[in-house]
Amino acid sequence: MKKMKILLFIVLAAFLSVSVGFAADKSYKVKLTGKDEVPSIKTDAKGDFKLKLNKEGTELSYKLEVKDIQNATAAHIHRGMKGKSGPPVANLFSGPKKEGKFSGVLSEGIIKSENLSGELIGKSLADLVQLIKSGDAYVNVHTDANPNGEIRGQIK
Repeated sequence: MKKMKILLFIVLAAFLSVSVGFAADKSYKVKLTGKDEVPSIKTDAKGDFKLKLNKEGTELSYKLEVKDIQNATAAHIHRGMKGKSGPPVANLFSGPKKEGKFSGVLSEGIIKSENLSGELIGKSLADLVQLIKSGDAYVNVHTDANPNGEIRGQIK
């Protein structure tokens, strides 16, 4: 009986550790700055990006907040390791342009497989999640002054 209780305890502990670890992998918080752009950009703008995968793994909900950004034109999730630039794979914001200095929620919504772009068109959301988990995805916000990106943050 004692061996059975120990075995049950071990199984329960293993289950809880896997469950907690799995849940921890579902949410991401990213700080966006000009210094993380490639090449680095001197700017007062900054941002926060939150991303959460639903239990079924079929939707990523997101919220992109920025502070002191000037003339924001677009925002994307891109494929690319830290220090490297890459192509966009999911659109987060495509206008209309935020004229002048803007602080607040630039964009929020849900990404599904059918919303993927570039090299991920026709692929599953799991492909984007795999890029994120491998450290091969970043978020950036484009502006008139910096059309390739003014603030950036690696999703990890």
